[in-house]
Amino acid sequence: MLYKIPKSFINELLINTNIVELISSKINTIKKGKNYYSICPFHNEKTPSFSISFEKQFYYCFGCHVHGNAIDFLINYEKMNFIESIKELSFLNGMKIPKQNIYFKKYLKEENLHNTLNTISLNYQKNIYKEKNKIAIKYLKYRGINEKSIKTFSIGYSNNIKNVSKNYIKKNKNFVNNLIKSGILYNEKNIVKNRFTERIMFPIKNLQGKINGFGARSIFKKIPKYLNSPETKIFKKKENLYGLFETYKYNKKIKKLLIVEGYFDVITLFQNKIKYSISILGTSINTNIIKKLFNICNTLIYCYDGDNAGKIASWKTLEISLPYIKDENVLKFIFLPKGEDPDSIIKKEGIKKFKNRIKNAVPMSKLLFKKLLKKNNLSNPEEKTKFSITAISMIEKIPGKTIKFFLKKILGNKLGILEINELSEYKIKKKNIVSSKKKKKILV
Repeated sequence: MLYKIPKSFINELLINTNIVELISSKINTIKKGKNYYSICPFHNEKTPSFSISFEKQFYYCFGCHVHGNAIDFLINYEKMNFIESIKELSFLNGMKIPKQNIYFKKYLKEENLHNTLNTISLNYQKNIYKEKNKIAIKYLKYRGINEKSIKTFSIGYSNNIKNVSKNYIKKNKNFVNNLIKSGILYNEKNIVKNRFTERIMFPIKNLQGKINGFGARSIFKKIPKYLNSPETKIFKKKENLYGLFETYKYNKKIKKLLIVEGYFDVITLFQNKIKYSISILGTSINTNIIKKLFNICNTLIYCYDGDNAGKIASWKTLEISLPYIKDENVLKFIFLPKGEDPDSIIKKEGIKKFKNRIKNAVPMSKLLFKKLLKKNNLSNPEEKTKFSITAISMIEKIPGKTIKFFLKKILGNKLGILEINELSEYKIKKKNIVSSKKKKKILV
């Protein structure tokens, strides 16, 4: 049976909550007339446009139009889920949630898995300091990871036990079942096995610091070198970001994000005081991640590894980001030398040079035209036509009117067109070409 929190209790909770006190405890506010104002915590701005009404117990931003009540604020600002926000407000108001209706069944199952992963993570963290596992610490030191980082990122080590004994399973049946559900253990021909034997363990946390899954690095040349938790109810590889919890923890306001590929990249950057770095789990970027990142901040800087896969990933990232580039959003790219990643290049060049790489990151507009011009030399009308159709189709995907205007202006200059309005002819031609192709298919 699924349980819900009674609506009457939620309404009573909101009535007893002073939204002004709640928000003022999180951000700086100033009273102007009846309402309170602040710099909006959900988008970058210089003039305060975020208003809080005591009378309505409601907040509204005149800049980005975000709005809501006390529950909405905790969900959006503290990154809590609905149940967690109710628990937080209940605690602040000294109110008890009706016991028989506290949780959804789904939420209970997820909490159970989170608790299991937290328990096993603590076990991994203890393992790393055991004498028999000193090779793990030795390896981390070899990679330049210091003691503080080991604790900050809760790094651990999975021991050399490959198969779980039947006696242990019998005594810890529920715990073992949860470890199987969370992907730590797996069953093969009635033998329960450890998925991450002899691997360095990197917990992948959500915004509340709860562990969704693990990334694991072999130190004995096992294949694959890196292994992630399998897909579970709380872990989806395409939806998770490594280092996001730590980034929120060490930044009052996130102004920019540096997106890299590896766990060691994030940790090395943090050690060098670049505490706004996160890692996607592999080079597989997707629209959900793009939207999530732009919701966190307006400036995204991608730094993929300096190999062919990294270059392909950069272009793919640019293409799928276009529909989410508003005028306030900035998208940039760092291209490292072949065979290098942030971890390796910092050790070779030093952090000062890497910071210069961040400073001189390639803007989206420059990469867009550089890539398109590489395939078209514009030496004849046919090349210009092909180039313009491709470029316009990509520019039109961008919702930001100002950035779209300037991109069209750059395109016009490259084509030798002085008036931007003349580019509309190319747009019309492109539509005609597409429609004629569709007609041909129908005739066939």
